[in-house]
Formats: sequence, structure tokens, C-alpha cells
Amino acid sequence: MLNSTTKSISKNIKLPTINDVQNASNILAPIIQQTPLLYSPLFDKKYGIKLYLKCDNLTPIGAFKIRGAFYALHSLSQKQKTKGVVAFSTGNHAQALAYSGNLLKIPVTIIMPKSAPKIKIENTKNFGANVILFDPKNENREEIAKKYVLEKKLTLIHPYDDFHVIAGQGISGLECAMQLRDKKINPDQFYIPASGGGLLSGFSLSTDLFFKNADLIGVESSANRCWAASLDKGTRVKTAVNEQSICDAIMPPNPIPGILPWEILKNKIAHIACVNDNDALMGIACAMKYFGIVLEPSAACSLGIICKTHKKLTGKTVIAVASGRNVDSKILNQSLTFYNQV
Repeated sequence: MLNSTTKSISKNIKLPTINDVQNASNILAPIIQQTPLLYSPLFDKKYGIKLYLKCDNLTPIGAFKIRGAFYALHSLSQKQKTKGVVAFSTGNHAQALAYSGNLLKIPVTIIMPKSAPKIKIENTKNFGANVILFDPKNENREEIAKKYVLEKKLTLIHPYDDFHVIAGQGISGLECAMQLRDKKINPDQFYIPASGGGLLSGFSLSTDLFFKNADLIGVESSANRCWAASLDKGTRVKTAVNEQSICDAIMPPNPIPGILPWEILKNKIAHIACVNDNDALMGIACAMKYFGIVLEPSAACSLGIICKTHKKLTGKTVIAVASGRNVDSKILNQSLTFYNQV
């Protein structure tokens, strides 16, 4: 299953700090409202866990990605803003850049796979981006984006391996930490989608500062396991995608932790929880039943694995990041088969 390993390149890498997150937060405060921290007493009664959901599915684009995208665009030079940007994404980074680019009057071109959820493609177009669809079986998204960088002089905004993107995503963790402190809640564990590591690494900058004794748990699809493999080897590992999954947002086509996220997280993660599609569907059903919100599969994975392993978590206070809501109706209907099971 393991294809290759990549040596750590710790030297000369500039990593964001909590000060960068605070700066990003100050800039975005007038633009994007805080997302709520929800608690369900009925979930607590059912599972014996004090679970709080950080609802980043309730941003204007329905996903956490908006903070990193806006901060990255805001940080560009005027020349870069005039030329425009390009990015590759299965959907949420795409929507975030399209929405932010519209606010900041920056042209945005997005490279998206034809297999991306229809709702994400449509939303990205509706937010004003130029969408280029490609065949992931026969074309490489990075190569297509590189062509736009070289020929049209666009600036590439990477979905997770970017200083400003990580600092922006870290706002979620800073908000969550302040909300928990206001409520005098001391969490035992944080469950956060892993993917390339942008959200997880940014979020960790606040958990490090405010909740040093809490476990940081990354959640990834069992279809790739690149974070689990990397932590096992002690270096970034590229893995093969060994099965299809509905969890598109945590299924990069070339699974390997981002360089910057890895440097931030390699000594922080307590555990990687690997989930399957049924776990994600269970999480969607649980979110609807107990919290009254809609989640996409990747965002529901944390909730699904918490339900699945709840006996090990009895009596604990747990935080899960509900990272997005952009889900097609077909998957929503599939999740209803789990509604009476959760």
C-alpha cells in the first residue's frame, strides 16, 4: 500500500504561529461571523459523551475553507491580485476562493475534477470563478494549474500547503478555544478531519496554547491512510488510494501530508482515526438527529467515529469540527438508513 516516503525538510521552513492566526482573525472579523459551538443533551444521554460540535458548516460557503482562502487572497501583492489566482480543489477550497475572490475583486480560476460533487461545481461557478473541469483518471490537476501559472502568470493558492491558508484555517481553533473558555469547558479530545492537514495544523496552534493536555485526533478515510502511515514511519508517506469513497474532501488524489502541516503536526497528533463510508453516513444521520444540522461526508466522519467508538469515550468531553455541509441529495438519502440506528 505504501508507495514512497519523503524526507522531512524542517530547515528554513517558515511556519505560522498563534500570532499569525490572531492577525488573520483580526482581518476576517468584519467579514465572517464566528461559527457556533453546539451541544446536544440528548446525544449525551444516548452515548454518555459531552460532545460539542464546532459548526464550520455554517459559514457563507458551507465549509471551514473560507477563512484560509480569504486570508491568502488578502495577503497577495496588488500585482498578484490584478493578475488573479488559480487553485485545484474537489470543491470546498474552490468555493472559498470563488466567494473570497468575488468580495476582493480578484479573478479566480479553479481546476476541479469532473467527479466532484455537482453541488460544489455549481456553487463555485455561481460564486463567480472560472471553473476548468478535468478527468482525474487521465489528467493531473497540479500540471494543469502549473500551466496557468506559467502561461497566464496566475498565483497558485494551494488548498493546504500554504502559510496564509493554514493561519486562516487556524481561526476556527482560536474561536473554539475562546468559546470553550467562556463556557469553562476543559476538553479531553479534539477530533478534526486530516486530509492534507491545513485545518488540523491551523487548529492545533490554539489547542497547543489553551489545552495542552487534550488529545489531538486526526480523522482520515481508510481508503488512503496517509497520516496514519506517516506517523508510523516518522516521515511524510505517500499512499495509494485503494478504494473509492464518498468522502471527497479528505481524499486528495495523491495522498500525502502537506509539507507545512506535517512540520506543525508530526509531534502533536495523539492518534489517527480511520473511517469508512458507513461511518460518514452514520455521522450525517447523527448530525441531523441530535444537532439539527446538515453535514457532508468528510465533515461527518468525526461524528461517525465518535458514535462507533462511544464506549471508549464514556464520561469524556469531546470536541468535533463539523467542517462542511456541501452534500448531494443522493448521499443525504443514503444517510437516512442510519437515522434510527444512531
